[in-house]
Amino acid sequence: MRVSAPLHQELVLLGGGHAHAAVLKRFGMKREPGVRLTLISDGALTPYSGMIPGYLAGRFTYEEAHLDLRRLARFAGGDFVEARATGLDLDRRRVLFADRPDIRFDFLSVDTGSTPDVSGIPGAGEFGIPIKPISGFLARWEAFEARILGEPKRPFHVVVAGAGAGGVEVALSLEWRLRERRGPSSEGGGVTFTLIGAGPEPMPNHNVRVRRAFARILRERGMRSIWNQKVAKAQEGGVVLHDGRQIECDTAVFVTGACAPSWVEACGLNTDAHGFLEVDATLASPSHPFVFAAGDVAASKPYPRPKSGVFAVRQGPPLEQNLRRVLRGEVARPFRPQKSFLSLVSTGEPYAVASKGGLKLEGGWVWGWKERIDRKWMRGYQVLPDMSAMTPPQPSAERNSKGAAGDGMRCAGCGSKVSSEVLRTVLKRLASEGRVPLNWEPEDAAEIPATGGNSVWQTVDFLPSFINDPFLFGRIAAIHALNDLYAMGVVPSSAQVMAQIPYGSLEVTSEALYQMLAGVAGLFQEEGVALLGGHSSEAAMMGLGFVVNGMASESQIWRKGGLRVGDALLLTQPLGAGLLFAADMRARAPGAQLEVALSTMRRSRRPVFEAMRRIVPHAVTDVTGFGLIGHALEMAQASAVSIRLRPQAAPAYPGSRELASAGIESSLAPSNLSELLQAAPRHGLNPIDQALLVDPQTAGGFLVGADPEM
Repeated sequence: MRVSAPLHQELVLLGGGHAHAAVLKRFGMKREPGVRLTLISDGALTPYSGMIPGYLAGRFTYEEAHLDLRRLARFAGGDFVEARATGLDLDRRRVLFADRPDIRFDFLSVDTGSTPDVSGIPGAGEFGIPIKPISGFLARWEAFEARILGEPKRPFHVVVAGAGAGGVEVALSLEWRLRERRGPSSEGGGVTFTLIGAGPEPMPNHNVRVRRAFARILRERGMRSIWNQKVAKAQEGGVVLHDGRQIECDTAVFVTGACAPSWVEACGLNTDAHGFLEVDATLASPSHPFVFAAGDVAASKPYPRPKSGVFAVRQGPPLEQNLRRVLRGEVARPFRPQKSFLSLVSTGEPYAVASKGGLKLEGGWVWGWKERIDRKWMRGYQVLPDMSAMTPPQPSAERNSKGAAGDGMRCAGCGSKVSSEVLRTVLKRLASEGRVPLNWEPEDAAEIPATGGNSVWQTVDFLPSFINDPFLFGRIAAIHALNDLYAMGVVPSSAQVMAQIPYGSLEVTSEALYQMLAGVAGLFQEEGVALLGGHSSEAAMMGLGFVVNGMASESQIWRKGGLRVGDALLLTQPLGAGLLFAADMRARAPGAQLEVALSTMRRSRRPVFEAMRRIVPHAVTDVTGFGLIGHALEMAQASAVSIRLRPQAAPAYPGSRELASAGIESSLAPSNLSELLQAAPRHGLNPIDQALLVDPQTAGGFLVGADPEM
């Protein structure tokens, strides 16, 4: 997030395919000066094609079989945008979306993969389950599998359409998965599979020995086969073949020929006869040389090759090198892919077949060989060097006995707040000099008296960027700023914004500011908050500040000091955001767990505010940089009561407890811990609960004191 040189070019990677994984890692190992890199993907996790059959068979976990794109983008020093692209504006060089502002690029690389071509099969999407996108397939298959496991005595029939390597692997993997979970298909009440192929035998693109081996394996596994046929239509309760036969089944899985996203051809790029993005030997588009492509979405004009993950993996290094060359103003170099490659095709059980040219090998040892290759490849992208070693040196200090300072990486978001001890010391000094009132109340917003019984309530906030998506950061920062007024019972009405952005060229600077303010403006529009203006400046990293106003009468105000003996404390949001983002800075936060936190943090707090109004709270504050313990202490001191907390009852974001156990913490946590130790020196907390209590929260929840009967 911190830049040390002006940014003057935008490189956008569209899609999280295998080639882009290599580009990200290589850019992480050697940053390209002056380049702002953005990865766009419709999911934070992307499957590794080589391990998906094993995952379907139950041999790998979901995490083992997926690449964490957010972590890779962070490692590369780039932004990560989780969104589905709907097209390209090539004249303006922008990626288009349905639900967020478009994104500018100087150079674009596309690696979105392909999808099964079911456009000519009516009902395939409604009554069947296409294998891609894999996330959609997994959700629908697991729902179907729940039905199977819930009715153990009922027989089920599954049709798999497509008998190439993909279809055969999927059919055998799913059959083995259900055999292990419910029982073999040969038993009464089991699950039977039928494989439908367009040719006379399975695996038509492999040698005769491989084809015969899989014909034998299918027979041994009790799998039915229909050859020289295609599915013409899917309908409720079955499929209809081209010859008119109706095959009854409970679901149909489509692993048919691939097609490209429809927007590829629509945007004006050169495509081949099947709609795939045409590229030359340098992997650039002949019609638009500033657009590159790799993986299944690309069609190499000089070197046509079948769709295979092997080619996508091999395209990664030359793609990265050519992207660097064009960014530097150099000429891209041609790349010639190999003609043949080794295929290791699994059978669900710990058994696989090797195929290359006229070679065929099979056995359990082939599966072991395949597993070692796949795990080694994945480790290269899952175990990344420590990001702290790549961070520019920062001021450090020996941590004192209260843990007030430390060395290493400093957190952003609310983890970058000045410690409560420093703030308290400065305010006492100012008060002693008569510069601020001694009775200055530490509320979430300040009152500006007005006429007519109402007052203007105002709050100010500032956050350095903690997430590498300017649009999403803008939205979350705006939510964070509005929380102070909501915590006092005030509806926000107007705001001014202070924006700081990394310095660079006019185009790059404008784009960064546009994305960030678009996130702010969108949230304010939803909330009915008028954006009145503000100020902007260049800086080493992104940041957003706000002055937010609202009108309310004294009778509408909630304060920290209203707690009563016997009140219940309610926490409206999980803890652990600081832990997750501290880990994210080091490329150690699991992407799926970050997504859970971000999906909560980006939601409007207006519904929560309305719910608080209905219960008529006695005291409210929002939980931010000083953690749950710091803000609870403020409430206790302001109310002159003691608070009893049950930390084990506090909700936590997935993964945050594990990160605390691994020693991850926000740079503000030690200072917050010193507050806890002063308030309860013999608290007896276990280390994990303690870590959550002192964890700083950005766009956190509200801590509400109310009558337990409400």
